[in-house]
Amino acid sequence: KYIQEARNLGSTIRQPKLSNLSPSVIAQTNWKFVEGLLKECRNKTKRMLVEKMGREAVELGHGEVNITGVEENTLIASLCDLLERIWSHGLQVKQGKSALWSHLLHYLENRQRRTTSGSFSSSGKTE
Repeated sequence: KYIQEARNLGSTIRQPKLSNLSPSVIAQTNWKFVEGLLKECRNKTKRMLVEKMGREAVELGHGEVNITGVEENTLIASLCDLLERIWSHGLQVKQGKSALWSHLLHYLENRQRRTTSGSFSSSGKTE
């Protein structure tokens, strides 16, 4: 059921050709795309969390959820793929195979540059 929902979501969220659109329409289209990805991420995370909670989740009204080990691995893999799609959206320079890793490397480089130049306060905010 959840896999079919993910497939349907993936087929309904397609970006139109953006070359002739205004910046506000492009921003709105991008926001809808990201909202769809975040909704999918929430659903997958909730399903895995409910399974891990087990009996307590049933007591809280989430219904009985039984996931096999293979299905759990599939859910984790699809969540990782989803996170990669989220971080790939709008990425301009990719280092290595992972968009998330590229973002983390750029963040670390910027933070180290600012730290060595002394522009970070002890709270981590720029001054």
